[in-house]
Amino acid sequence: MTFRISLTFLAAALAAGQELAPRQAVQVASAMLARGDARGAERLLRSAVETLTAGGEEPSAATLHNLASAVHESGRYVEAEQFYKRALVAWDRLGAEGSAGRIRTLVNLGDTYKQQRRYARAEQVTLQAMQLLESTPTDPLNATVLNNLGAIYHGQQRFDLAVQYYRRSIATWELVIPSDRVRSAVGWNNIAAMYIDQDQLPEAEDALRRAMTIWEKALPEHHPLMSRALLNLAMLAVRQDRVQEADALFRRGLTVTRTALGDEHPLMGSTLAGYAGLLRTLKKDKEAKEMERQAQAIFDKHATENLAHHSIDQRQVVALQNRNQRR
Repeated sequence: MTFRISLTFLAAALAAGQELAPRQAVQVASAMLARGDARGAERLLRSAVETLTAGGEEPSAATLHNLASAVHESGRYVEAEQFYKRALVAWDRLGAEGSAGRIRTLVNLGDTYKQQRRYARAEQVTLQAMQLLESTPTDPLNATVLNNLGAIYHGQQRFDLAVQYYRRSIATWELVIPSDRVRSAVGWNNIAAMYIDQDQLPEAEDALRRAMTIWEKALPEHHPLMSRALLNLAMLAVRQDRVQEADALFRRGLTVTRTALGDEHPLMGSTLAGYAGLLRTLKKDKEAKEMERQAQAIFDKHATENLAHHSIDQRQVVALQNRNQRR
């Protein structure tokens, strides 16, 4: 109870414009991350890390990891990578006590490499995390690692391996946390994205509908997971020449993504780019050109390419659920 009162007091002080000491800021930021407020957490954590570093004190491994996670969620993968690397050094200093934290940082670091399309490095780091998890087969993080390996092999167009790992991830979620269907649906969305890339459209639609059926029942309308599924559905409709349906899905996807992730997230760039392609086919060149300009500005800022079909990183699922549940 004392902890909750303390957090309430600190949050009120922050809202009133008072400066928090670094450790107080870290405490409030951790609560913000738990409820999905990555932007607010990043501001506090960045300030705390800068203050501690300027004073000659190294931030804790958990603080660096949380700052990296907040930056990661915003789509700034190169910057997130640097903070994860600092966190790994800090975990190593803790020895055996830091082993669990080190595994989580490795998983997230692997995803930043995957998002940058540095697939060989992503595979190396993620397999390292998998090896460290061998002694704890019931840890839900195993499902995350399997999913992320599927996404890496998907990016490399090693589709047979990708689908194996995606399906193993689904099976692991259903075994370890059978009540959490939201997470198992992530695997179905990712399988759908892979099938779209292979032009296996009926299989893609079946997998995507399975994911959407779960998410539409379990999640709020403007949820980040929905934004990824909507992009995949829109691209699927384009490939099947269902133009009006694709147009409506892109528009809905833009609204959901803007609300859930903001105007500068890479997923907004992918959605804008996909919609621009549809508008080009409809001879709406002026509108398409403006969307292409906006999309390219986002890709340039984040040093990423347009990911036409979106797989999902399991790392984000908890934060994404919490953010919208508490709005």
